[in-house]
Amino acid sequence: MNFLNATERVVYFIMNIIFFVLGGCLICIYYVVGGLLLCATVIGIPAGYECFKIGISCLAPFGKSVEAREESTAKGIASLICNIIWIPFIGIWLA
Repeated sequence: MNFLNATERVVYFIMNIIFFVLGGCLICIYYVVGGLLLCATVIGIPAGYECFKIGISCLAPFGKSVEAREESTAKGIASLICNIIWIPFIGIWLA
């Protein structure tokens, strides 16, 4: 776990406020709306859930870290097919 000193916390807080004002709020709204649209179908629920997680993390991205899991839940060809479907139909529009 990464512990931050007081100066780093203040800098991250200021950067998060600036990011939120300059577009972080809109990015979050877009991802949440996209997640709701995906959850309207049974097959889109896993991708919709991930959209919610990305949207929430867009509210305050500075000072956070991404950690790899020990074992991946993605299973080979199924993950590849979902990524191929995700990029043109959902990913491009959210980017």
